[in-house]
Amino acid sequence: MAHGAACRVRLITDKEYVDKFVKEHNLDIVGKKFIYDIRMELALTAGLGTFMSIPNAVFDGTSVPATVFVDSSSADDDTDPTDHLQKAKVIGIVADGTPTIDEIDMNGLTGNEGAELFRRLIHLYGSSWGSGGDDAAGNIFVQNDAAGTTKYFSIVIGANESEGLKIWLGEGWCAMIEMEIQQTANEDSTKNARLLMKAVISGCQGGDDPDYNYEVLSISNKGPSRKRLFPTVWKSGADGSINFQNAYISATASALCIARVLVFKRTI
Repeated sequence: MAHGAACRVRLITDKEYVDKFVKEHNLDIVGKKFIYDIRMELALTAGLGTFMSIPNAVFDGTSVPATVFVDSSSADDDTDPTDHLQKAKVIGIVADGTPTIDEIDMNGLTGNEGAELFRRLIHLYGSSWGSGGDDAAGNIFVQNDAAGTTKYFSIVIGANESEGLKIWLGEGWCAMIEMEIQQTANEDSTKNARLLMKAVISGCQGGDDPDYNYEVLSISNKGPSRKRLFPTVWKSGADGSINFQNAYISATASALCIARVLVFKRTI
């Protein structure tokens, strides 16, 4: 069972990529557009589990947007070309809700401040490495100050992605969710897998049911991918959010769970 494990999250800002996604799904959107690409490989036993947890602590810059700091529990995570993690990227939204990436230099045990004023934080990941290794030498934290009085996300030693994810939406921003499940192995050949991927949506208008479920039923060993774009457009209030969960039922198997969240704010 996986619980609160690290997942790969990337904010896609490339206009050509985002416009292609919009066109492929026959959407008509004029305004700011971004995509969160979220991936996690799971090796689960039968049962129920959460694969994307909320952060260690919730960063709240709703009243006063603020910068954040990153540091490490190891002096070997810094900009020295012979060391390990040199830079980390923080994903969040700024005051007007625009998704933003802040790349911050690592400075070992000393907290280093970023440049962006964030309203909410979403994810942290390693982005540049030295010759010492392409992973973190220590535990990496994104925190409220140089001393680390409050720590929000963490990358554990030897990893590059933070544990925890919550997609925040600024007021008036909208989201559409595409989910894809690829079963990579079924360790129990006597059973077919039943995999549920769930998006929990809060603080948004868009439907009678606040929770969306996507089920893939009875996939055989190394079965094909299943993918679906949900038609509902979720419009955020002051602090809308999306969190992803899964339940794996009836067999032990491995799967790649993918979610793509198109976020946009219309100009007309």
